[in-house]
Amino acid sequence: YLREHLVRGVPVLPGTACLDLALEAAAPTRGLRHVAFVRHLSPSDTGELRVRARVDPTATGARFQLRNSTGPGEGTASATALVEPDLGAAPGPLDLPAIRARCRESLAPVELYGWFRRLGVEHGPVFRLVTALARSGSEALAELRAPEDGEGFRIHPAVADAALQALGSICFGRSSDAGLHLPHSIERVAWFAPATGPTFAWARLATEPGGASDPLRGDVTVCDRDGRVLFELSGILYRSVPAADGALRDFCASVEARGAGVQSGSLVTPAGPELLEIHDVVDQGAQ
Repeated sequence: YLREHLVRGVPVLPGTACLDLALEAAAPTRGLRHVAFVRHLSPSDTGELRVRARVDPTATGARFQLRNSTGPGEGTASATALVEPDLGAAPGPLDLPAIRARCRESLAPVELYGWFRRLGVEHGPVFRLVTALARSGSEALAELRAPEDGEGFRIHPAVADAALQALGSICFGRSSDAGLHLPHSIERVAWFAPATGPTFAWARLATEPGGASDPLRGDVTVCDRDGRVLFELSGILYRSVPAADGALRDFCASVEARGAGVQSGSLVTPAGPELLEIHDVVDQGAQ
C-alpha cells in the first residue's frame, strides 16, 4: 500500500489502514471511538516500515495503540483509538435512489484523481476504486469497484480511503487553491459486514448549529448495491497541511493521543498476547 499512496511525493500508509487492524486486534468488537492519527507512517531510509499494535484494558474498556518500530518517529505512537464494546444493531438500508436524485453534479474519476494530485496526494491503482461520482453542495455518492484483494478484511483500507475521497470531493471549497488537507481524527467507526463486491459510498458534510455545513468535518457510509450498510465513519475531521518543509512530518504533532491501529496488507504475524506486528518494505527505486 505504501508505494500506491504518496503525499507530496512521500510514501505514507493511509490512515484508513489503521481501522481494519484495530478491529482485527479488538475482535469480536465491531466499533471504535476517538480515532486519532497522531503521526503519519512512512518507511525508513532503507525502505522498511515496521509497526507494532496492541489492545490494552482500561478502567472503562480497552484502548488500541499503534507504534512505529522503524523509520521517522521510531518508538512513537502513530494512531490511537478507544474500543467500543457495544455497537448495537446496524442501521436500516440507504435509500440510494433518493440520494442519487439529490446529487446531480457528476465528477469523472479522472477529474477526481487529477484534483487530488494537484492537492498533493497521488493514488496508485490500488486506491483508485471510484468508478462514478455524483455530488451536490453537501453530499456525494460514489460507486466503488471491489478491490482485488478484498477477502479477509473487515474494513478494507482502499475501500475506506475511496469513501474519504468521496467526502473530499465536497470538502475544502472544491478547489486546488484550498491546499492539502488530511484526515486528522474520526469520532466513531462502526463495522457491520465485510465489503465483498462493488459498493457505494455516501458522503455528507457535518451540519453546524444553525444549519450551515462544516467544510472540514463529515461522515461516510459504505453500503452494498442493495443499500445494506457495511460500515460507517462518523465525525471525520480534516486539517490543513502547510506547504512549509517538515509540515507533513509535524502534521499530527498537536493531536492528543486518545486511542487506534494500522495494517499494511503485507505480512501480519502474532507477536504476543493481543499484539500484532506488521512489516512492509518499499522498493524506493520503484516509486
